[in-house]
Amino acid sequence: MSIRLHWFLAWSLVWGGAALSAAPVVFKAVEASYFQGTREDLAKTIDGIDSSGRGWSVAPKINERQAIVFKAATPVKADLMMLTLCFQSGRAYGSMAEFALAFTSDPEPSLQGNWQPLPIVNQASATVSLTLTAGHHLRAEEVVAVTTGRIPDSNYQITTRTTGHEVTGFRIEVFPVRRRLKQLLPEVTDVPVMAWAMGGDFVLTEFRAAVITHSTNVALGAPVMASHPLYRTTTPMQVMTPMALTDGLPSTFAHPRQPDLGAAFFFEIDLGRVHAIDHLSVWGRNDVLGFEKRLSRLIVRLYDEDPSQGAKPVWQGIDRADGSCPQRGEVDVLRAADGRGDFRARYLRLSSDSPEPLSPQIAEVEIYAARPLALASLRADGREVKLEQEAVIPADSRRLAMEMGFRNVELPPESSYRWRMRGIQEDWLVSHGRTVETPCPAAGEYVFEAQASHSDGTWDAAMYSQRLTVRAPFTETAAFYWLLAGGTLSAGMLITWFVSRRRIAVLVAQSALATERTRIARDMHDEVGARLSQLSFLLKVFENHRALPESARQDVRQLTETAGQALGSLDEVVWTVNPKNDTIESLARFIGQYGMRYLEPLGIDCRVNAPPTWPAQEFSAQTRHDIVMSVKEALQNVIKHSQATQVTITLALEGGCLVIRISDNGCGLGAAASGRSGLANMKCRLASIGGSCDFHRSAEGGTEVAMSVPILKRS
Repeated sequence: MSIRLHWFLAWSLVWGGAALSAAPVVFKAVEASYFQGTREDLAKTIDGIDSSGRGWSVAPKINERQAIVFKAATPVKADLMMLTLCFQSGRAYGSMAEFALAFTSDPEPSLQGNWQPLPIVNQASATVSLTLTAGHHLRAEEVVAVTTGRIPDSNYQITTRTTGHEVTGFRIEVFPVRRRLKQLLPEVTDVPVMAWAMGGDFVLTEFRAAVITHSTNVALGAPVMASHPLYRTTTPMQVMTPMALTDGLPSTFAHPRQPDLGAAFFFEIDLGRVHAIDHLSVWGRNDVLGFEKRLSRLIVRLYDEDPSQGAKPVWQGIDRADGSCPQRGEVDVLRAADGRGDFRARYLRLSSDSPEPLSPQIAEVEIYAARPLALASLRADGREVKLEQEAVIPADSRRLAMEMGFRNVELPPESSYRWRMRGIQEDWLVSHGRTVETPCPAAGEYVFEAQASHSDGTWDAAMYSQRLTVRAPFTETAAFYWLLAGGTLSAGMLITWFVSRRRIAVLVAQSALATERTRIARDMHDEVGARLSQLSFLLKVFENHRALPESARQDVRQLTETAGQALGSLDEVVWTVNPKNDTIESLARFIGQYGMRYLEPLGIDCRVNAPPTWPAQEFSAQTRHDIVMSVKEALQNVIKHSQATQVTITLALEGGCLVIRISDNGCGLGAAASGRSGLANMKCRLASIGGSCDFHRSAEGGTEVAMSVPILKRS
């Protein structure tokens, strides 16, 4: 009774975290304070393969604190995460005795980075009891290592919460603990160890982290019974239990005690009710001890009624009927086509007629119920479309919204699914939301297809298919598309004018000037930028429409270019309005970038000379605007009149003034140059903000424009 209770409690702890499956985190590198072996051995801790007996070991330095860092390929943001530490080296209790977990958001994690303790939600192990100490350490109960019977390889599964953080890396710190060895070596009373193994060292063979999602494995935690007693030794921790097949831990396994029972022995799993099954997965023992031959000629029988009452199987198949054996870490997946009958079950029986003694030996059985998708609704521009054998889309529709659902709605709907529109694209697109939104295709016939995913990453065999017919519009003339394009462009310009006027009026009325200017910049970027981007997209659609005449297509292409130029102009306006740019440094950077972007496409070499750093001084948006407009006027004069091949822009602080010199190697200014309206406008602009503007011949023979604006610190 005590043994059953022990395993029930252990399974309950695991079930608390394993009832959820997880999307794996990919790691790019690993770094350790010290390790035994080669860097290839260390890299095996993140290769995704459980079966390797090598990994991170710190022998002989088992009396010093050590650490290892795992660096994620991309930042991870999640509420709950599952961490798995595998110690499948074949050593009895060769797992960490005391350790601590931490995470970082540093762009490049390192041993000396900024680390925060990971909050532990739940922890479990199949071989030892893990306890969370007051110092946020996890400590495994002290055991006396054994060398006979089943080698208790360990997996530590730890559920943690990282809400609100982008995790870029994980760190494990291992601490030496003191151990008394009177039972084995009476003369040794107290020694430092890293693990309860005989040598006092551990081998971390694999580290995994995953974002937790709901599981579609209906066998997870399901009750299991065995027809005959299972293997056991005199050590309580080495008692096998049938629940090893559904506990979610591939490091636990079970097989019969008697070696020669053959097909008379079986495991039976009760799923609680009848499920239509998509596929089932069978895991073999995956440590380094080499007992893979015990999973061969596995007889799988499915029942929809209790077989102990004489019910006949509704499906039957043999996995590895040729007598082959799986490789370590290999998972066999069975589908309906791998046997005969109806692929449904409440009860599952597993046996083997392999001549190998102690067969079958199974680590885990996963059963995934069928997840047939269906369209819950189809809307065209918000209008409901009747779902029949062929759904008809109105001619004037622009966007389609397809809400997906499951026919067996009791399964969790949070997992992803893939879809495609045959007739437009053959490649699959993956979606994580319940609704798919897509532009309505051109008139024609299409087939919408979708498949649901399971939590183990496989796609359900059932494929949903719906025929769609998009009706042709009443007219497909060039005038229709010109009207639509012109209206969209006008709307975009009207929105730009309206947003600017409204925000400027609010700016004048509010005392919090900087806050309002920030909001104006953000709204212009989000609202107007989005509209102009939409305009560019629609114009490209019009350009590619088969009914559009070639002459009109050229005009639409010009409109597309104009919309792109408008987006560039909008960026400059947003820069001017944004109060973050009210600094000398921002202005200097903008002038330099604008000069190179403006001149270099015309074949004019632009050089910018500026100090590496600027003082933290600010001025108003109006001052920035007048300076930028004067610089633009000066560069425009270079292009129009100078015939220059090189322009030098020099920015400096001289005598409390910002000085901007623009010199070229062109033909210079004529005698009447100072009377030109453009130069007069520059002088007038700069004079309005207390500045000045001078023109003279440069040392290279061209023209130099010198602008000076006083800079005042804000009080």
